[in-house]
Amino acid sequence: DSIPDEGLVGYASVLKGKLFEIRYVEWLNDGNLPDGFQASLASSPKNPDWDIQVSGPDGQISELIQAKATESVQYVLDALRQNPHIDVVTTSEVAAQLVAQGMASGVIDSGMNVEGLDRDIFSALDSGEIAMQWAPPTIALALIAFSSYSKKELSAYERSRNFGERGAQAYLLYLLGGAVAVTTGTVWLGVIGAI
Repeated sequence: DSIPDEGLVGYASVLKGKLFEIRYVEWLNDGNLPDGFQASLASSPKNPDWDIQVSGPDGQISELIQAKATESVQYVLDALRQNPHIDVVTTSEVAAQLVAQGMASGVIDSGMNVEGLDRDIFSALDSGEIAMQWAPPTIALALIAFSSYSKKELSAYERSRNFGERGAQAYLLYLLGGAVAVTTGTVWLGVIGAI
């Protein structure tokens, strides 16, 4: 069995959202926050209101951010209405449209565009050739997506939710394994740590 086309599109959409979050957190932590501040992903994909948190040197949360990798201005506006105290980081296309309409309060331009994210996701899914930096999370996410979208007894929403929960856990374990490998200087301990 393969993932049906609509399942593949849904999987790619979820993966694109997660890639968007990861890249934005990496960008923030790459010298784009004040000294002592650090961005991190929500530990649970069930977080309904925010995806990224920024913590200060004292460990206190200084900012919560929702991530919306979308072409829909309305999707971002809805998120802002539901949680007006939480900023939304979105694609450059949507941020530019909101600025032009004078509705950019609470909106952060990620510097990423939908076309680039789509190209990265679909080329990884289509080519079968995955760069080393993608290898662990993409392979794990692909297996999780296949098993989640193969469960015919679940609704489309339940399949997406199942994928999101398991995908976030797999990525956190991947980071844990990397941390163990770096800390110990032994790659195989990182693999065992992730498992």
